[in-house]
Amino acid sequence: MYFLTGERFQKRLDEYLRSRMRKGVPSLFRMMRPLYFQDGKPELVEQLLMQYLKHLEEDLSWFGPPVGETAESCGEVDEEPPSSYLFACMVAADHYDFMGETNKALEYANKAIEHTPTLVEIYACKARIYKHAGDLEESAKWFDEVRQMDLADRFLNTQCVRALLRVDDVQTGMEKALLFSKEPDSPEAANLHDMQCMWYESAVGRSYHRQRKYGKALKQFSETFKHFNDIAEDQFDFHNYCLRKTTLKAYVAMLRMQERLYSHKFYRRAAKDAIRIYMELHDMKQRGEKITSSTKNGASEEAEMSAEEKRKLKHKKRREAKKVEEEKAAQAASGTGGKPKKVDDDPDGEKLLEKEPVEEAVKLVKQLVLYASQDAATHVLTYDVFSRQGRLLHCLQALLSLWNMSNQDVLHYKLICPLAHFCFVADLGSDSMPSAVREVIFSELAPVLGEPAGTAFADLAALRTAANRFVDSVEKRLKESNTLPIIVVLYSLKCLKHAGRDCKAFLEEFWPEGAFALKECNKLLAYLAAEYGKESEIWLRFKKRCLEIFPLMIIN
Repeated sequence: MYFLTGERFQKRLDEYLRSRMRKGVPSLFRMMRPLYFQDGKPELVEQLLMQYLKHLEEDLSWFGPPVGETAESCGEVDEEPPSSYLFACMVAADHYDFMGETNKALEYANKAIEHTPTLVEIYACKARIYKHAGDLEESAKWFDEVRQMDLADRFLNTQCVRALLRVDDVQTGMEKALLFSKEPDSPEAANLHDMQCMWYESAVGRSYHRQRKYGKALKQFSETFKHFNDIAEDQFDFHNYCLRKTTLKAYVAMLRMQERLYSHKFYRRAAKDAIRIYMELHDMKQRGEKITSSTKNGASEEAEMSAEEKRKLKHKKRREAKKVEEEKAAQAASGTGGKPKKVDDDPDGEKLLEKEPVEEAVKLVKQLVLYASQDAATHVLTYDVFSRQGRLLHCLQALLSLWNMSNQDVLHYKLICPLAHFCFVADLGSDSMPSAVREVIFSELAPVLGEPAGTAFADLAALRTAANRFVDSVEKRLKESNTLPIIVVLYSLKCLKHAGRDCKAFLEEFWPEGAFALKECNKLLAYLAAEYGKESEIWLRFKKRCLEIFPLMIIN
């Protein structure tokens, strides 16, 4: 089916879908989803699905004539099982969800639920539709409904926890996650840490980051770092074991695993998020904002509380502290209570906030450069960290790595923003800069900005002239195409800002077309709100476009 087109493709697909809808394969849409990235095939899929639903609703017996045949030529056909209509509706719901038609997707999902209210998969499908449409709270509600339909299913419980953490309901998410731990009544997530549940720590850390509870977020990411350090230390026991048992194949596999340990996606994810938090903390210090105990973990809401609410909160904290002391005393009195519980002396991560943010970020960046150099985000973060320290050669090295990774495309969306910052914002004309450093920058940056190989810029003015030509290309691409991905538009706007150019006239007419991603739209909305304010015509215009694409999107 990947290589067929037109009627031949549709005929083969017809055979493929009919047999699997009869069997009731829940993952049917996921199996055929790669076909949607080929021109013309989504329309052919939709034609078949509409034919199936039309005949199943009217005749309640069959899918209709096969492709290339008529109803008369088919003669008598066997009746389809009742579940065929159910799975046809579910595939249609997934189809329209993928195509961005939320209302139609919900219509077919509701038809499937009305037909068979006990099928777990269709409720999960409806929850995904709400998630993709931008209504995360409604999605979390439906994922919780799915979880309650099968309380013994760990996967459904995990999906519910992830949905709750997406709406920043950390406490409820932890309670649901602990249902499958050894001690479900435990008030802490210590069991999740012992099980090295890194997806949970990542989701909780990102939730705390969104809530600006930086200490608690860093605490979660530091737990992930501990897991990887423990894995690295565990290899020493394995060395002696493998050599003693002469299991050399397992020994070599272990050594190779250790070489790429810190390039694992969970480590990279935690390191990137921690670096971003450290940079935010550094920028807050540079602006003169104090990181007090009330803002360390997002408790700034306490300042807005009334006197009565503050009094209740104070009593609540006192009761919680008393309960912890009682638990410690009971454990000490029992004496033979088995393995004692670990006591965390820094549950809110306040000690992590006392460290110098840039120094901690540099440590993580060096790890990423060493073990995850094939990830473009590594070099973007490297540039962001070292540019704050004024270490220009490290910044240049990150830019060259990005340029080579992008196949030497100077207009690659991840390169244009740091490159414009380096050329126009970084202090390249400082009198204190050693002449050797300046020569290296002028010679290495020349081929990146389109100069012949082996040449070098004579001075800073020549460098910025070449940089302006590169920015002109970025601006031209931005203004001539309204089908650029939103993330490319965002980085292009940042690039033009670093170059000192005004994009207001362009944004007043900005009406993007093509494919959209919800996460990218939220990023651009946040950028426009920070630059122009939420009352500006620019922000309101893009918000209107986002709501056309994601009708259930909740924009604060």
